[in-house]
Amino acid sequence: MRAAVLHAVAALGLVALTLPGTSQAASYGLSGFVYTEVTNFPAGDIKRGEVFLDGDPLAASLQAVDRTARLGPGSEATARFLGQVGVLKAYASATYPRGGDGLATSTASGGFYDEIRVTGGGLAVGTPVSYRLDFSISGSVLGVQPDPTFGAFGTASVSLQDYVTGKSVFMNWDNRRDATGIYSLTLNTVVGSSLLINASLQTGARVQGNSINARFAEADFYHSALYSLTPSVAGLNVVGLSGHDFTAAAVPEPASWALMGLGVGMVALFKRRRA
Repeated sequence: MRAAVLHAVAALGLVALTLPGTSQAASYGLSGFVYTEVTNFPAGDIKRGEVFLDGDPLAASLQAVDRTARLGPGSEATARFLGQVGVLKAYASATYPRGGDGLATSTASGGFYDEIRVTGGGLAVGTPVSYRLDFSISGSVLGVQPDPTFGAFGTASVSLQDYVTGKSVFMNWDNRRDATGIYSLTLNTVVGSSLLINASLQTGARVQGNSINARFAEADFYHSALYSLTPSVAGLNVVGLSGHDFTAAAVPEPASWALMGLGVGMVALFKRRRA
């Protein structure tokens, strides 16, 4: 299942975007991919969807990709991606009845990148400054047992790189190892340089008919992830070339989702979206 997600991310160009110089033609972008599959040989249902916006202004506005595969009662796989530059959300679930050789599996992944010019603050070119990148992630996983027939996961990565010096800070997040919350990275740079922020989020779920652990697996990271920048000197630029403002208070969360922070569950959210 994880291999499928990594393949999807690579196919959408997120791996290439982490390499210096590969994003020069387009200085910002967004991509998302969802895949769902339910099989019970010889029958099967596969649904997939994607969004890929490289240098497209639409990358700065919310984009959604949802797919659900079904094959009879109790056999379903759902994957959802919602994101824009500065915001990534992903959800994957799978349910399958006991018995047989079939399975239900789903993956949802996405990422963005953006360039931030280090200007402003009344500082001369070459003045040493720094930027703190705050990465906030919240979510839950149902099905973390190390069982190849059943499980779910959530992973994320984020980096901040200086185009001029090549210096960068980077972190990987994994629900099996790390707690949810806010993580911070700080990069030293100078006025006149440019910074590249690159982020990705992946979720996956899988249940096979021969699993003895459970019939349902879920990775719910539809509350996150959020990204913000704080410069060491007030007045320094925090707006990317996409037009997104990386100020912490400027993270765009639609009012209809404000209740997420109060603990409203995914079931209630999806019912509201369908209403």
